[in-house]
Amino acid sequence: MVFGLVGAWGAILIGLVACTSAPPEPKLSPPLAIVSDSAWAEAGLIGAKVPRGMLMVGHGSSMLPLYPSGTVIVIQPLQWEHLRAGMTVVYYKPDITPLMLVAHVLKTRNGAAWVTQGLSRAEPDKTEVTPENYIGVVVAACHKSDSAPAGLAVLQNLAVTSEANCLMRCHVEGSGSRPPPAGPMLRAGSPEKTPGPN
Repeated sequence: MVFGLVGAWGAILIGLVACTSAPPEPKLSPPLAIVSDSAWAEAGLIGAKVPRGMLMVGHGSSMLPLYPSGTVIVIQPLQWEHLRAGMTVVYYKPDITPLMLVAHVLKTRNGAAWVTQGLSRAEPDKTEVTPENYIGVVVAACHKSDSAPAGLAVLQNLAVTSEANCLMRCHVEGSGSRPPPAGPMLRAGSPEKTPGPN
């Protein structure tokens, strides 16, 4: 009887292992730079030197242990044909959450698309990355050693300098309308500190 139970549990465990997918190897993803001052300012300095560079703040645990929540990433829109397995890319899910961007690792090609997966996820993403939903490749990542201000605090203190920031800021603050800029105007790459929460 005990053998039968152990055998049944063993089959279940083997089944669970067989149903999961090994996470991709982020061999072409930049390591996390731990900074002592402002992750946003440090990433901004890097982003200013990257052609067509963009800054974004990541949230969630899907890219642990490489990128914790609150990591500021620098994104560069590399040409589609230059993408390789192991790169972390940013894309959006057009049918599910078109305004939410995802940063996950390229795992394998599936015809003309790429399959991605978060490092701490058991399964690949259901939405494949295509030229239509691809944003860019993560070329640098910065995180403050004490993880403050967290990503949401950074977003709340962004100056409104474009419609994209306005939409993001409006969404974060829940106002639904274009808010007036709070505090001093900061630009990506500006060495000034981003004001933190009190």
